[in-house]
Amino acid sequence: MTEPDARIARLPKWAQDRISTLERKVAAREQTIAELTGADERPPVAVRDAYNRETGPIPVAWDRYDTIRFYPEEGSDGSWIDVRVPNPGSGEISITANYAICIRTQSSNVINVRNEGI
Repeated sequence: MTEPDARIARLPKWAQDRISTLERKVAAREQTIAELTGADERPPVAVRDAYNRETGPIPVAWDRYDTIRFYPEEGSDGSWIDVRVPNPGSGEISITANYAICIRTQSSNVINVRNEGI
């Protein structure tokens, strides 16, 4: 028996029950925090500063329907491009815009997406 357990065993039964209840509540709260922060799994999205090679991608908690909206050009007439991960783990992304989308292949692993309304 460890020292804290031995000390708890010497307490009155009502105090032992209260400590046990509090320990279960703490464990449940820690589980909830882990689920909400995605601590048990790697999120499907990471943010990276392309101009700073010293920092790696930073994982971001991501829900299936979360969307990042880009306004590609300052002062534009409200043109936007939305990017989302519709099915995390599937390897696909969904791109939506408020005008026609032009996708240009740059190489086998790079594409450019342009909102033709700009």
